Amino acid sequence: MHLGDAFLSGKLKDLRHELGTTNSKYFADEPLSHRDILHDVGTKIQTETEYKRSNLSALVRANFGRTLQSLRSIEEYSKLICPESSQEFERIRYAVYGVEKAVVNSICSCDALVSVRLYVLTDCRDSIDQLQALVM
Repeated sequence: MHLGDAFLSGKLKDLRHELGTTNSKYFADEPLSHRDILHDVGTKIQTETEYKRSNLSALVRANFGRTLQSLRSIEEYSKLICPESSQEFERIRYAVYGVEKAVVNSICSCDALVSVRLYVLTDCRDSIDQLQALVM
C-alpha cells in the first residue's frame, strides 16, 4: 500500500472513527479512569521479537495483529458489562480483517514489483493484429 492510497486510508480512518464512536456510545471515559500506568505489570514485559521488524509487511502485520487482538478483547469484555455493544465491536473487528487483507496484499504486490525492470501491459483485443497495432 502506498501512503497515497486514498481508498484504504479512508477505510482505516472510517474504522478508527467508528470505533471511537462505538466506544463513547457505550463506555464514555470509562477506560481512561481505569488506566494505571505506574502499576501496569506489562510495562516491564518484553519479547525477543518486539523490537524487530524485517520489512514493511512484517510491521503492518504486527500492528494489525495488535489491533485485532485488542478488538477481540474489547468485544469479549463488553459481553460482561454491556452485552448489546459486543456485536458492534465484533462487526468492526471483521471489517478490520478485510482492510488488513487489502493493505497486506497491496504491500506484497508493490514489494513484488520493486525489482522488476520490464513491465508488459496487455490489452485483450479481439485479435493479435489489433493488439500488435496498439504496440506498433
